Formats: sequence, structure tokens, C-alpha cells
Amino acid sequence: MAVRSSSSILLFLPALFLSTSAASVSAHIGINYGQVANNLPSPSSVFPLLRCVGAGRVKLYDTDARVLGSFAGTDFEFIVGLPDQLVPKVRDPRRPLLD
Repeated sequence: MAVRSSSSILLFLPALFLSTSAASVSAHIGINYGQVANNLPSPSSVFPLLRCVGAGRVKLYDTDARVLGSFAGTDFEFIVGLPDQLVPKVRDPRRPLLD
């Protein structure tokens, strides 16, 4: 009986590991979202597409207000790229980026 229960545990552990690792992998899918093309979907239609493929992270290459607004209120994580000339301005978080 002890052999049977230990073999059941040995079969159960890999299945448990595979199911938890598959869930954690899908939670870490990220998408690079660039704007240099002539046939892009509208920013408002991108959110459902990314959600459909299981993405939860997005890398943006600029600060396009339409794109950022389309993701407002979602649970996506972002990395936003900035042009080199803006880097000195963002070093001080108290300084507004209005100019």
C-alpha cells in the first residue's frame, strides 16, 4: 500500500508542477507595441487583441496619448521608451513634462 501511495504522489507532483508553471508563463507574456507602420489597428482595438493572446505586459516606444489612453484602467504593466532628449527631464519626478 505504501508503494502505491508513493507512486501516486510521484505522478501527481509533475502534473502539479506543469500546471502551475504553465499558469505563471502565461502571466508573463509581453508584447512590443510599435507605431511605425501603415497598416496598424486603432489603439482602441489593440487592448482586446493583446488580452486575447494572454499578454499582460506591453512595451511602448513612445508616449502617444491615444495609445496610453486606450489602456487606461486596465491591469497591463508597461515599459515606456523615451527619446534621449527627454531623459534629463524625467530624472526629477517633481518636474512636469509639459514643454
